[in-house]
Amino acid sequence: MTLGAVIRERRHALGFTLRQLGDATCLSAQYLNDVEHGRREPMVDATIERLANALNTSSDYLYFTAGKLPPDIRRMAVSERAADEVFRVMRAQLAREQEERERDERLQPRE
Repeated sequence: MTLGAVIRERRHALGFTLRQLGDATCLSAQYLNDVEHGRREPMVDATIERLANALNTSSDYLYFTAGKLPPDIRRMAVSERAADEVFRVMRAQLAREQEERERDERLQPRE
């Protein structure tokens, strides 16, 4: 799922219009529309943080869907080996979760 899709889904789930989300985050409705449709990406950490707060979701999840690393992770001086290990573990966990979702879907009775 893309960052824009996550924002749109959460916004709709909360019953917010683009203007209401814009008011809550000090961002324009047009900018938010562009983000939701993939025409722009939040470039500033504060924007992602404001969106996470307004949408009652994790900023880590928004960073993840944006393909970015959170600022606290970026500030850490890590070696190439440590970075490789972090991504290896993350890939393994995500693969396990995907397998579980697929298994659960196969086990659900069809109507």
